Amino acid sequence: MASSLSGINTTMRLTGMASGLDTDSIIKTLSQIEQLKLDKVYQKQTTLSWKQEALTGVRTVLNDFRNNFGSVLGADSMLSSSAFNTNKATVTGGQSNAVTVEAQAEANLGSYTIDEITQLAKSATASTSGGFASTGLNVNAAVKDSLSGLAADENGNFSFKINGQEFTFNKDDSLSKVMKAVNSNTAAGVTMSYSQISNKITISSKTTGAESKLTLENGEGGNFFSAGAASGIAAGEYAGQNAKMKINGYDVERSSNTFTLDGLKFTLNKTTTAGSEPIDVTVSKDVDAAVEKIKKFVTGYNTMINKLNTLVTEKKSSTQSAYTALTEAEKAEMTSEQIADWEKIAKIGILNNDDGIESVLTALRQTLYQTAGGTKYSPSSIGIGSSSYFDYTPGQISLDETKLRAALESDPDGVAAMFTESKSSGASSDGFITKINNVLSKYVTDRQKNQIDDLDEDIEDTKEKFDTMTEKMNAKIEKYYQQFAAMETLIAEMNNQSSAITALFSSLTGAM
Repeated sequence: MASSLSGINTTMRLTGMASGLDTDSIIKTLSQIEQLKLDKVYQKQTTLSWKQEALTGVRTVLNDFRNNFGSVLGADSMLSSSAFNTNKATVTGGQSNAVTVEAQAEANLGSYTIDEITQLAKSATASTSGGFASTGLNVNAAVKDSLSGLAADENGNFSFKINGQEFTFNKDDSLSKVMKAVNSNTAAGVTMSYSQISNKITISSKTTGAESKLTLENGEGGNFFSAGAASGIAAGEYAGQNAKMKINGYDVERSSNTFTLDGLKFTLNKTTTAGSEPIDVTVSKDVDAAVEKIKKFVTGYNTMINKLNTLVTEKKSSTQSAYTALTEAEKAEMTSEQIADWEKIAKIGILNNDDGIESVLTALRQTLYQTAGGTKYSPSSIGIGSSSYFDYTPGQISLDETKLRAALESDPDGVAAMFTESKSSGASSDGFITKINNVLSKYVTDRQKNQIDDLDEDIEDTKEKFDTMTEKMNAKIEKYYQQFAAMETLIAEMNNQSSAITALFSSLTGAM
């Protein structure tokens, strides 16, 4: 690589006119020692910036893990006790597809019998009686053309009320406009639609159950709601109905087809046939869900640890040791791809043996063997510990699934507390996740912040040193050019005198 002259004043000069010397090359040679010193400072500044970027990258890795697993809002949060104390409901026998049952954390373990489902909850609904012509309706056409027998006033306007909300339209408006206006009126609380399949207009309340009401009224002189004309829907009051079923011999009636009883969420899909076999629901602990969640946590934890281990242990090979930060002059001779490839290697080992990261790895390893959450459990006691001697990656953890399942089956609440509790919530000791959060938070907000602040100062000092050295070098180079310029002047004068003497002798010789 060519040496850098990034700090030198590169003003265009005309030199060596009298002497024939390559003054620029000579001065460049004279300045090589100063330039090498300047390059060293520039490379140090670049390396410090790389280290600062690497530390910021570490912060991102830790925050990503904490936001995902160590936050109550995280996608894979380990701070919710329901993640460890989950139940499952198994539906068998009879017409089991008539109902869907989900067991929540507070559901009682045991068996339930759904004797029958006699009625589904429905909304208050009114539909066109008999349907329209076989060709159906064009909802985008004017209602005067699509709805036969529609009455209107002398201006062509008609009105109606739905649940006390009044609507006024013109016979030239489309049915699509009518439906859109009705559906957007939240006070009316209904949905109006037309189905090409049934060839009917339907109006339904947005709520279900016996309390769901639908009141349809015509405006003065209007007949939009008429069984024999216009919409084909008769004016009047319509009511919904409740869902009805029998569980464990008890009658249950609800306004919705989805409801929760004793921690069980029921969704009724259809009624059962009279005289059919009962449907059995068995509620048991869902250990599988908790195990899968913890396995996902272990994978995320090990991914984080692997990234940290790589940073503190990676070193350049003997062939890579020559890859250092590039000078500006070196970059000028390379393509952007070559620069990127070079710097990728140059950055290897930038955080090798970083004591801050190593302290995090040590602190995290210690949490595996400490009892947590005010319980008798530590992560290692329920199967979460260091990898075996023969399959060991420093800092990573392994999972003894058999041991974990046994703990979850015997004491799910204790396992949950070991993970999720904290001193702030009254526990005698922080839970495993809170311990991890504390280690990561302390490093990011304390030790790493100090490292980055110190690097900021070092970078600023290096910039000042670089600027000072550049000024001195430019002054020295300017002095060299002045000295060579003076020499060129003397040589030019000597050349002029030599030419004059030669001319004088030539004239004397010619005169003889």
